[in-house]
Amino acid sequence: MATDAWVLRRDPVDEYTVFWHFTDAKGQTVWPFLDYIIALVDGQQLNFKTVEGRAYALAKWYRYLAQERIDALDGDDSVLRTFRNAMLEREAANRSGNAQARRRTINLDMRNIYMYYAWLQQDPFYGRRRQLLGAQGCQITSTLLESQPAAVGGQRRYPLIFRQAGERSKHRLNFVPGEAHRAELTDYFYDRFSPELARRNCLLFALAWHIGWRRGSILSLTVDDFSPDQWNGEQPLDVQPSAQKFGYSNTFSVPEAVVHDVRAYLATERGALVARTGSHSRAIFLNGRTGQPLTGHAVSMLFSRARVALGWPKGAGLHAWRRGFTNAYVEREIDARLELGLDTGGEAIAMSVAHALGQQSLASQAAYIRDAQRRLRGSVTFRDKEEHARLADENAQLRAHIASLTKKIAGNL
Repeated sequence: MATDAWVLRRDPVDEYTVFWHFTDAKGQTVWPFLDYIIALVDGQQLNFKTVEGRAYALAKWYRYLAQERIDALDGDDSVLRTFRNAMLEREAANRSGNAQARRRTINLDMRNIYMYYAWLQQDPFYGRRRQLLGAQGCQITSTLLESQPAAVGGQRRYPLIFRQAGERSKHRLNFVPGEAHRAELTDYFYDRFSPELARRNCLLFALAWHIGWRRGSILSLTVDDFSPDQWNGEQPLDVQPSAQKFGYSNTFSVPEAVVHDVRAYLATERGALVARTGSHSRAIFLNGRTGQPLTGHAVSMLFSRARVALGWPKGAGLHAWRRGFTNAYVEREIDARLELGLDTGGEAIAMSVAHALGQQSLASQAAYIRDAQRRLRGSVTFRDKEEHARLADENAQLRAHIASLTKKIAGNL
């Protein structure tokens, strides 16, 4: 059975109330799923992000059951165990990275499935005359329905989750994306969105990745910031986003390649969006339906859905690409300083990084930074890493172009 025919659709009522509709391979509503979502939204009044996470977890579960030709009401411990193992194998095959992080992601899905069956068991229609979930003698073994403190008996409530997955660690590193993640996210956007919106979405995280801008700064950019009057086409462009944290007014140097990408987007995909919506906004990033400036909430939801769909951990939103910028910048900085015999102490590195990120005023050290940066950029190590980054950019652009062409060809068949 083709599991990709099982479709999960977002059904928003307003900005903070979102339902989810799930249909099977025949296009029929999966009623237990829908009734559960309604109970979460109307009954339990859970946060919309929590509901979204449960919806995506259950979509994975239902698609796996369809593949194995098992009815959801026949699910048991054995099926749940094989699902868990299958998800681990799929995650390992599709991406590299921390195995513990993959187990934590799967554990979250498993907990959501356990909670779903606890609800089914208590529902007067679905749970009637069934032993779906319970401490003993049930299809799925769990003490979720027993009265006990939430912090006690975790192993009994969710017996089949992975143990020693590092979920209790207080010193877990935040997610930092790399080139493989960049390729995955690009493919995701071109698979799920029109080429017009996919290009917009990719440019959003590209600006965080290349320049280290925060979401607010990116969304405050206007067409005028990248106008021909501001740039002669042969050097980086200095841009001062109107919105910066703590009211700063820092100016950032935008590389030529990024300026070219932004201006190309303004002339093509954004131009088409403006013509279609009749927008008069000067903001670079617009809502694809209304033509109004894209909101911070909309961007957060956009990257949150992508994170869930790709199986990335929490913290893998737009801000993670700023961390990616910082990581790459620090790496280049240290390597180049080692080559030139310059100070690699924490204070020197931190000062340079703070300057690049626009985190604080460094006017008194401006001359030092300018002189040091001129020497660093002339080092062989720095040039090699810059060339590697340039080639990676070209590869990302080609992937996006190929994805766009593939979609157009498929639409003409």
